[in-house]
Amino acid sequence: MDVKNSTTPYGNISYVDGGSGKALLFLHGAFSTPTAYHELLKKLSENFHVIAPVLPGHGRSFSIPKEWGIVRLKRACLEFIKGVSIDPYTIIGHSFGGTLALMMASDFPDARIIAIDAPIHAIRITEKNSLIFAVKNEVKMFMETKPTVKDLKKVLSASSSFVSTLVCHPEDMQYFYAHGPVFNVEKYIRTICNPVDLLWGSEDSVVPPDEGVHMKQQIPQAALHTFEGKGHLYPMLLPEFTAQQIMTLL
Repeated sequence: MDVKNSTTPYGNISYVDGGSGKALLFLHGAFSTPTAYHELLKKLSENFHVIAPVLPGHGRSFSIPKEWGIVRLKRACLEFIKGVSIDPYTIIGHSFGGTLALMMASDFPDARIIAIDAPIHAIRITEKNSLIFAVKNEVKMFMETKPTVKDLKKVLSASSSFVSTLVCHPEDMQYFYAHGPVFNVEKYIRTICNPVDLLWGSEDSVVPPDEGVHMKQQIPQAALHTFEGKGHLYPMLLPEFTAQQIMTLL
């Protein structure tokens, strides 16, 4: 997987590029970068040409202007896609990245959308559904499985992406905490005609599984896949499992 850069009208966007074949666009979750999903992306690149941008406000990509809303972030993603000249066969997004993937469905009507634990309504940041709580809870469950050294390296890789965003964009962390409790993109999903797969962890403490059930009701052609015992961060902590689930859908 190679790290590259693309210039958009809004600023520079860093991205990961690897593999060959049909284009698969992967959008990471808030506060992370593609680094957190390295093993998952590597697995997917065995069958697809994987392109994973570092979203604005993360890693080495440009900072988010304070006045921007989620629609402007979507536009920035569209400019990135235009700049790297790809026509996505599949758009996969985890968490906030899944929200953006669903919002872009109408822009790529032939693309399959796979949204993993993606919120479409306001996220109420509380002690029990904060990202910090989720990380602590899921790392605890992960450690109970007696992970190998290789497994522990995956956790360290994911952690490094959070640190990278904190260091490069300390002000943008506040942006997501400010917008998380107020955004609502339900109007976008009501018009989706693409094939859609919704993947959810039954123990997700950040975006409740009920969100997936509601989304399925709003997108008649969508399929909801719930994974027992999984939380919110399994695409990072369990890349082989996640890749296997995705590949069965493509």
